[in-house]
Amino acid sequence: MSSVSLLHPPQGTMTSSPPTQNQTDPPEERNAGNLNKNSDQDHTNSSYVALARRYRPQTLDDLIGQPALVSTLSYALKSGRLAHAFLLSGVRGTGKTSTARILAKCLNCTGENQQNQSPTSSPCLTCNSCKDIHEKRLLDVLEMDAASHNGVDHIRELIDNIQYQPQSRFRIIILDEVHMLSTAAFNALLKTLEEPPAFVKFIFATTNIEKLPPTILSRCQRFDLHRVSQEELASHISGVAQKEHYTLQPDAAQLLARAAEGSVRDALSLLDRALTLSQNQAVSKENVQLMLGLTGDAEIFNLFDHALNARTHDLLSNARRLFMTGAQPQQILKDFLRIIHHLTLLAVGTQSLEQNAPEQDDPHNDYYQKWNQQLDIPRLSRLWSIIIRGLEDLQKAPDAMEALDMILMRIVFAAPLTHTSTPASTPASNPSPEPHEGKNPQDQNLQKTHIPQDSIAKDVSQAFPLSTALPPTTSENP
Repeated sequence: MSSVSLLHPPQGTMTSSPPTQNQTDPPEERNAGNLNKNSDQDHTNSSYVALARRYRPQTLDDLIGQPALVSTLSYALKSGRLAHAFLLSGVRGTGKTSTARILAKCLNCTGENQQNQSPTSSPCLTCNSCKDIHEKRLLDVLEMDAASHNGVDHIRELIDNIQYQPQSRFRIIILDEVHMLSTAAFNALLKTLEEPPAFVKFIFATTNIEKLPPTILSRCQRFDLHRVSQEELASHISGVAQKEHYTLQPDAAQLLARAAEGSVRDALSLLDRALTLSQNQAVSKENVQLMLGLTGDAEIFNLFDHALNARTHDLLSNARRLFMTGAQPQQILKDFLRIIHHLTLLAVGTQSLEQNAPEQDDPHNDYYQKWNQQLDIPRLSRLWSIIIRGLEDLQKAPDAMEALDMILMRIVFAAPLTHTSTPASTPASNPSPEPHEGKNPQDQNLQKTHIPQDSIAKDVSQAFPLSTALPPTTSENP
């Protein structure tokens, strides 16, 4: 294997190409934090570049939702207290690779007029080093995918080539998905990672830090990138949509941010789909619901109420109607979980801790208040467990609608936690203590409503007219 295959491109690629429009723009025009385009090529080209690439952050200030990372790295760069190896961990789309590239610019930026004699926390984005790093053509910055270069031979070749003095200030090695390296590759890297040359910096990125050996972790300065909050994501994608000359309604932005689950890349990818679906019109909540297979809140709350009150005919018929109009069974169950989670926090008086708690004027607060009087913690916990198990079963079932029917039936029969199947001697032998005066009513076990099982069977037979009616149920235990 050639010792220069990873670090040196063919001879013809070492000459600088003529500056493109993006390279000659002032830094504020290419700054992703100001929501301006910083694409690898002009947006007017026939080859479309995804929003997640065009709005990739270019400076530390552009990173959203990572204040601890930004402040720590900024101080380290200003004070000169720089580690020789950095480890960036976090879920997908939170900015690990972007942070690695930004850090490479900070370490090698020379300034617009070559005035930077040391690393800076604010790269100019106009010097040759910044431009070359942005275009991925600086020979002293090697970005390698550890998933496809995970063998000991790749690491040995890497170590052999980093011993030479770089032309830039630092030689920077970026290993993405570093947890994919083999055990032998990790062992080959240990000595160099512990005592690298003074001009070498390692930057590792991983989504699965548990797979890294402790010997690697102890040699790196670790930074954990957290999920971005829904409010920050909604604000960010709204600004991107405005820059793209689209109108993104606030409710639609919230739905996209919730579906992204804290990932900036996922949020921008979903926004890309929504803008395409809108066909140069305003992106509405209905557009996003159609795109994601979501169901309106009113439909979900009615469906959940049918389940709690054992209105099985209405429950199953409405569920089938929602399925035929594009609603995803998995999403319906996830919406049920969101309701149960809020009711649980409401029951214990900690609803203020909920990140996406309903507003005071939420039209569904009446439902919450009614269910809060009917459902206690054991009942909510059982419903939660049933739906979590149902989501697993949904993945294995050959027919999603049939699986949803069965899961909804479990919820119906689990709603009354106390049945006549409880032995008659139980109340006498274990009498329930009387509630103390002044105790919070939410902490007391509320009386459950008994639902006749024969009526449930009748409703099920009405919901499935082509199937054999269920036999009448009895209260006797098998």
